[in-house]
Amino acid sequence: MIGKRISPDKDLEYLLGNTDLKGRDRTSEVVGGGNLRVIMHMRKYARRYKEPSLTYVYREKRPLSEIGGIEFEEHLKECILETFFPGFDHEDFYYLFIRHHNPDRSYELNFYTLCMANNRQFTPYLHRRGIKAHKLMGKMLHQENPKLSDPSNKKKLLSASARLGEKGKELYYEVCRLSFDGIEEGIVRTRDNLFGILKREEREIPRQVKD
Repeated sequence: MIGKRISPDKDLEYLLGNTDLKGRDRTSEVVGGGNLRVIMHMRKYARRYKEPSLTYVYREKRPLSEIGGIEFEEHLKECILETFFPGFDHEDFYYLFIRHHNPDRSYELNFYTLCMANNRQFTPYLHRRGIKAHKLMGKMLHQENPKLSDPSNKKKLLSASARLGEKGKELYYEVCRLSFDGIEEGIVRTRDNLFGILKREEREIPRQVKD
């Protein structure tokens, strides 16, 4: 998740604080990046820019000890840096990695960076096409590490069919199968693509809703 809901005026205070957005206690720990005092000092210069800072949050519902420990975290940090600063010298940037110790023991790593490089403005590329790179990074991490939780909605979708009748379940499973296979193969990009496949296979669609 790319953090846009954190106010730029209070972003670092929140990330380094010991209380989450819901007011619950959780400790924070700096686990990588530049010198904190230098970054705090440079932040006042970054405030001149329209986007003075950026926060990227990586969450996993399992604790770090169950998903590869420090070795996984070091790999994750390197992937984040290569995704946001591709082909650049990381030492030219002001950034921090901050781990949050959540009450439910879930793993959370926050990447915080000032939108500056060599004392000049540098805004990481976050156009829609650029955001795909961050999603692909997450997908790559899950393929490399089977201990991570399944990020897809497949389990959630399939469990929703419990209240359907036999005919409804049959159609539901077929829609799920065609959706997942079609997305992976690149032939399903919109709901109209999916409806077209169902019609070609002569599947009756008894009801269509907005979602």
